[in-house]
Amino acid sequence: MYKLINYNLIEDYLKENRLTQKEFCKECKISLSSLHKMKYGANDFMMETIHKVGKTINCKIYELINEDESKRMLENYYVNKNKKERK
Repeated sequence: MYKLINYNLIEDYLKENRLTQKEFCKECKISLSSLHKMKYGANDFMMETIHKVGKTINCKIYELINEDESKRMLENYYVNKNKKERK
């Protein structure tokens, strides 16, 4: 599974600020399950969630998104979409 989010940035913030995941989620105003999705590679969270995390840790959304993985996800999406259209 591809990891869209560069979770290392979040982990660094947690360590630097001595926060638990639960405390971080409260600060970001996101659910703990959304954070776990980011951590473990699920890609079904809202862009608003990424924005809230970026704002909290003071980084841009494009810094949070793992560029190589997002490109790979888009490529796979279009390859699969084209296969379906050919059928």
